[in-house]
Amino acid sequence: SRVEPATLYMQANSKFSISGLVTMFEGATVVLFEGAHFEAGDNTRIRHCTIQCANHISIGKNCSIANDCLVQDTNFHSKKESDGTQSAINDEIIIGNYVWVCPKSVILKGVHIGDGAIIATGSVVTKDIPAYSMVAGVPAKVIKSDVKSHLVPEV
Repeated sequence: SRVEPATLYMQANSKFSISGLVTMFEGATVVLFEGAHFEAGDNTRIRHCTIQCANHISIGKNCSIANDCLVQDTNFHSKKESDGTQSAINDEIIIGNYVWVCPKSVILKGVHIGDGAIIATGSVVTKDIPAYSMVAGVPAKVIKSDVKSHLVPEV
């Protein structure tokens, strides 16, 4: 078997910020396009997945992004405005603290995920997710409320 290193690609004027210890496991790929800003909080683990950032992606502390996930804040094309100008189709992603993103999940642009949420395996997240809820499906929908990922500390 072959061990792949974690990979970070950064274009001009992009920013990669971490707070504390962030672990990117082998096979993790983070791509920051021109002017993009990626940030991750203490004790966050990013496994073999792909993160593509054209605007702003923020992952809180104590999060786990599992294998084969895709997190991207862009559609990789622009739209034509009524005045004839082109505008990019991207919007920030904010992932709260203690969020558990299970394998093969997709998180798309403009999404805010609340603290302690659980994204079930294979989900496609297209809308905001409330804190302490579990979502599943394509598109992801809340299937349980008032739950906490195993990452949330006992009080």
